[in-house]
Amino acid sequence: TKQISFNGSERRHSMSRRYSGSDSDSISDRKQPRKRGRPRTIPRENI
Repeated sequence: TKQISFNGSERRHSMSRRYSGSDSDSISDRKQPRKRGRPRTIPRENI
C-alpha cells in the first residue's frame, strides 16, 4: 500500500517535470543534432 502512494506521488512529479522540462529537453535535443551536422558542413567547405 505504501508503494502505491509513492508511485502516485512520483508520477505527479514526473508529469510536472516532463511538462516543465519539455521545452528545455526539446531545445537541448534539437541543439545536439544541429551541432553534429554543423561541423560536418565546415570541413566540407574547407576541402
